[in-house]
This record gives sequence, structure tokens and C-alpha cells, in this order.
Amino acid sequence: MKHKILIILILVFACIIRFYKLGEIPAGIHEDEVSHGYNAFSLLQTGKDRYGQAFPILFRSFGSYQPPLYTYLATIPVKLLGNTIFSIRTVSATAGVLLVLIAYLISLQIFDGKKKYFLGLSFSFMVAISPWAINYNRLTAEGSLGVTVFTLSILFFILSLKNIKYFPIACFILGLSTHAYYSERIIVILLLPLLLFFYRKEYLKLGKKWIIAGLIVFAATNPAFINCRNGGFD
Repeated sequence: MKHKILIILILVFACIIRFYKLGEIPAGIHEDEVSHGYNAFSLLQTGKDRYGQAFPILFRSFGSYQPPLYTYLATIPVKLLGNTIFSIRTVSATAGVLLVLIAYLISLQIFDGKKKYFLGLSFSFMVAISPWAINYNRLTAEGSLGVTVFTLSILFFILSLKNIKYFPIACFILGLSTHAYYSERIIVILLLPLLLFFYRKEYLKLGKKWIIAGLIVFAATNPAFINCRNGGFD
């Protein structure tokens, strides 16, 4: 019971240092924030981005393209709280708080005995106070969302070693991470084959059909396969 109270306190602390005056600190707003906010607002009003593209899989920014997941998620706080700096940064700050919780849950899965709670609380607290995490969580940073979604997939891969039914969910989240940040588009292609290779005995023992289902889900959510179906690559 004590460890549950402590993780709640850590999460509350993480929320405070990420959401306090989120619309004011840091001051100003950079191009990525403007682009995400404008596109999220435009989607809510018209179903199109600011260039008139209906529900795109990539959002055109100022001379570049942005992965879509952050913008689509940003429509929620923009709808609820208005088109403000605070709203557009809310996705990043929320992702940061969730990462604290995910770090705790992963620790409970990989460690045994009573020490797992101490280690879980320690790791989650370190994530909560890490300067790099706080910095990016208080900005409209796709990387904050990408790290959180990717780490969540790792949690479900660990769970799938005990219950194979989690494998398709893990693959879905892993594929979803590629729509959050570009780095994941390279990392996931390396990670998934390595996981299947190193844990092939465990997975084959648990059930092949779930492995196949997971790979199909991963392919369906991977940008490379999506672009192939659309007849080209972005």
C-alpha cells in the first residue's frame, strides 16, 4: 500500500513541474508549436490541415514534414481548452507524466521481490526530475511523445512473455510510435527482429498465431507499408 501512495505522490509531483505555468514557461512559441497548434485547430474546424489536405498522414510544416500523431492528439486539448500555447503543449507534458508511470511499471516486471518497488519508485522519480525530460515535456516536442509511446510498447513486450495475447498490442503500439517521431521509424525495424530472435523459444512456445497477428498489425501501422499502399514514399 505504501508504494502505491508514493507512486501517486511522484506522479502528482511530475504533473506540477510539467504543467505549472505551461503556457508561459518557456516564454514564446517556436515554429513546430505554431504548426501543430494551427493544424490541430484547422482539423477541428474543417477536417483538413492548414494547406487543405484532408486528414493527412504527414503534416506539412515550415519547410519540413511533421509526424501526425502529436497533431491528432493535440486536437483534444485544443477542443477542450481552446487554441492556446498551454493546450498545444499539453500532449507533451502528459506524455512526460505517463513516462514516469511506465518506468515504474516496467521496473515491477523486470525485478523480483520487495526491492522491485524501491527500484520502481527510484526509476520513476529519476524520470520525474530529469532536466532533459522536464525541458522537452514543457515544449511541443514530438520526441517526448515518441519516447513515451515507444517505452509503452516495451512494457507490453515484457508482458507478452508471460501472456502472448499482449504481443499484438505491443506491435500496434510499436508501430504507432513511428507516427510520433522519425527516430522510431529506424529503431523499430531493428528492435522487433531482435526481440523475436532472442526470445524465439518463449514466443514459439506461447503461440505462433499471436506472433503472426502481431506482425500483421505492425505492418499495417508502419509508415513504410502505408506509403507502399499509397504508391510511394514520403
